[in-house]
Amino acid sequence: MPIVMTAPELRRARKRLGLQREELALKLNVTAQTVWRWEKGQTRMQGAAAELVRRLLEDKHAQDSAA
Repeated sequence: MPIVMTAPELRRARKRLGLQREELALKLNVTAQTVWRWEKGQTRMQGAAAELVRRLLEDKHAQDSAA
């Protein structure tokens, strides 16, 4: 089953990571326009990109817990 991230989940994740759309786009190797479309629900974020965002969140949580 592919990993899917909803538009609200992605917006919350990006904000928790403290990233602008352009910064997240660079990390995911996509355009800022693609991130915008995902966040607006125009297209669905799934697969490797969604997994990478989840891993970034896990790393952020681990860093916050260690501090």
